[in-house]
Amino acid sequence: MISIGALGVLIMLALNRHDIVASTTVPQGSNPGSNPAETPLHAPLPSSIQNRDDEMTVRFEPAVDLKALGIDATPFRGMTSDPALIRILASFRPIQIGVVKQVSTNRVEIEFDGGRRFTAAQIGEGRSKANDGAIALDAITTPDGTPIKSIDANDRGVTAPGNPGEIWVIDASGKTERISPLSVHASRPVISPDGRHVAFTAQFLIGGSLHSKVLMIKDRSTGELSSYAEPKHRADYEIAPVDWVEGGKVLRVIEDWGETGGHMKLKQVRVP
Repeated sequence: MISIGALGVLIMLALNRHDIVASTTVPQGSNPGSNPAETPLHAPLPSSIQNRDDEMTVRFEPAVDLKALGIDATPFRGMTSDPALIRILASFRPIQIGVVKQVSTNRVEIEFDGGRRFTAAQIGEGRSKANDGAIALDAITTPDGTPIKSIDANDRGVTAPGNPGEIWVIDASGKTERISPLSVHASRPVISPDGRHVAFTAQFLIGGSLHSKVLMIKDRSTGELSSYAEPKHRADYEIAPVDWVEGGKVLRVIEDWGETGGHMKLKQVRVP
């Protein structure tokens, strides 16, 4: 069950802009069996995840002349009036990293430079590469589908077979490391230029249901995992990492409230 969500589709498809050494043995996750709450709420954060909602701030960038850049702002009316954000959305192009091939009925393999390989049940489109050659990707390593309920703001949700997405990193030597915790469905990984931080979109799994999205950043040097979101986010809240700027110290983030009229905002997270 790999999904980039409405915001991901908007960025990656509509605007033409969120998976390593042979087979890898991976941990098996499980979904809680209790009944989901009727209203999607902010999941309690496990003690190993640091809540840093207050550290995500609005990002202001120098004004840009969209017309001079040859960018038509018309498709973005009703989404945002921020020229900097429009420029990001209009100029994004997906990065092609690795070659995916089917190796068996329920397994696929992706090969990267240097002969590095990663096999999984599914491999998503979200991939990002650091300057040291480390690659972050989204994948599903468990082969059997598990019913997961996706909660929608306008109804009680839709249940479909699938397993939660995972974020993995393969370094230049081929060593693999799972970045995302078992308690979330993760997608859209963006690794920092130095390979230290990996940002991704996550949805907590509560009672087998996917709840509101948050941004997570894993510090690979310390092992610390942090969570960021607008404190008042709802079920229709989307959040996605875009890229690392200012020497890899600042992550640009897009928020989308799924509303009409200026519902997309450019924000940032500053890391040590």
